[in-house]
This record gives sequence, structure tokens and C-alpha cells, in this order.
Amino acid sequence: MNHFRKLNLKFNIYARLKGANFKLPKNKPRCLIFLAADYGNLGDVAITYAQKKYLQDHFPDYDIIEIPAAKTLTAIRSIKHQIQSEDIITVIGGGNMGDMYGDIELLRLMVVRAFKNNRIILFPQTIDYSNSTDANWLKRLSQKIYSSHPRLTMTAREQVSYETMKCLYPTVDVRLVPDIVMGLDEKNDVQREDIVTICLRNDKEKADNTKIVESILDECTNRQLKHVFYDTHIGGDRYPESQKYEELRKIWAQFRKSKFVITDRLHGMIFAFITETPAIVLPNSNFKVEGCYQWICNCGYIQMISTANPKLTEKDILKTPHSLSPSLHERLNHILDRIIV
Repeated sequence: MNHFRKLNLKFNIYARLKGANFKLPKNKPRCLIFLAADYGNLGDVAITYAQKKYLQDHFPDYDIIEIPAAKTLTAIRSIKHQIQSEDIITVIGGGNMGDMYGDIELLRLMVVRAFKNNRIILFPQTIDYSNSTDANWLKRLSQKIYSSHPRLTMTAREQVSYETMKCLYPTVDVRLVPDIVMGLDEKNDVQREDIVTICLRNDKEKADNTKIVESILDECTNRQLKHVFYDTHIGGDRYPESQKYEELRKIWAQFRKSKFVITDRLHGMIFAFITETPAIVLPNSNFKVEGCYQWICNCGYIQMISTANPKLTEKDILKTPHSLSPSLHERLNHILDRIIV
């Protein structure tokens, strides 16, 4: 049996047999965040944080409620029996639409299928499907479920995903907006130290940037700059809300005190942007980093190495960064308003 078909069957059986009570408050309309990050990917934690803040700002009369990723499967049935027509369903943004993280995509599909009468907003995502048999099955299932929902808004965070969504789901309301974390402003006046923070991935999205990194580190050594490794993925799961957001504050503090950052992580780049930290950004194995870079490429303190600019080195980034342009920040937040308009 197809892998995702088997997993989908397993998820549905588990949701019926292991469903747990998830009590919603009743004094206000509710806005729910499904698949809220409760695990050690600080990029996803930041998305959850930024999404919650965005919803609090735009829906002040609603209770904004996180449904942790670990509880999504067991909570769906309980929440379905409590939901009211004025309640809004949202699903966390990120880079997990498609078959690379097919288990997350199946959970998102279960949420969309469960709440047919509610407004649903899928926050800014990257979508990417391979050409495997398993992937094609999942893609067809997503087309069936997304296209049948009458009140679904789907948002893409870069142009490639926007075009893919428009092609796969022509009847769905699809919008192009930045990653939700780009709307945050986390800068302050902390004195920078002679530290280079290296934030590189070591998973299936990793590209081979070894020679580039070695070259930049050699230059750092020549300039007597220390370097530390600090990934946006810290491992673990089922983090309580207070702990996961404390970990987020820690990595932002590390970026703020760094002379500059080297990263191939999308949210490594975005954390540099929102903390006004100079950064050298390396490509990863897909298009999402370069695609999202287009939103902030003119900020003045983040440079991306690409086929068009393969020889960028540490020398190019060791300069006084421009301040985060108020006009750029305002423009990004104005575009993010498209999510709910």
C-alpha cells in the first residue's frame, strides 16, 4: 500500500480511538492555531509566536488558542464538537506542504476536512512535491480536500510556491505574502562582540556548502574572530509554551551580539533580518531560502551567495549595516495584511 495512504488510514483510526478532550473557552469567539510548534525547531516556534501575535493584533475580540502539534491528531474530534460558525481556524505556516514532510501535510488536510463550515487560513507556506508515486497520491488527496473547502485561504511565502498552489488548487483563494516572522521587529542596542554565529542545517534539506564555509571561517581566523555554532533546531519535543519562547529569545539574543551570521537556514536568515544582524546566507537544497530572500534583499545587511554571486566572502559583509528601513518593515507588514483581508 502507498506509504501516505497507509499513514492517512492510521491517523484517522488513531483520531477516532485515541481522541482526547480539548476544552475551548466559551466567553468569546475563538481563533485556533493548529499544528502550533511544541518541538525544537525554533523556526517553527517563531512562526507560531509571530502568527499568534498577528492574530491577537488583527482579532482583538477573539481568544487566540494554540493547538500543539503533538495534540492536533487527538484534539480534532473534541474541538469539532465545540466549534461555532464564527470561530476561525488557522494552521501554522512554514515549509511543510508536500511530501517531504508528508505526515504534517496529512494532519493539515485532516484539519481542513474537519471544519468545512469555518473560515480557514493556511499561514504562509512553501509547497514542494517530488515525482514519486507516494507524492502523487498525496498531491491528489490535497487537491480533493483543499478544492472542496468553500472558505479556505491559502498563502505562499515565495513566488515558486504561489505559482504551484495556483496551478494545483485553481479554485482556492491563494495569496502571496512574506513569511509571517518577517513582520517582527526584534532589534535592540546590544553591543556586538567579535563573534561569528554559524547556523547551518544537517538534515535532508542541507546543500553542500563545505568549501564556502571553510573559506569564510579562514577569513574569520585571519581577523581573529571567534565563531560559535548555534542551530535553529535544538531537538526535543512537547516543549511547554514558556520554555519554547524562552529558547526563541535566547537565539535572538545570540544573533544580536554577533558581528555577523553565516546560515543556510531560512529562519536563520529571517532572524538576522528582524534583529538587524549582518548575515551571509548560503543556499539549501530547495528554492525556499532564495525565494524568501527576495522580500528582504534590499535591506542592506544580508547577502546571499548564489550562482550569480558565488565569490561573496566574509569581507563583503564586515561593514556597518544599514538600519532596518522603517519603510521596508512597514511595507512587509502591509503585505502581511493580505492574509486576512
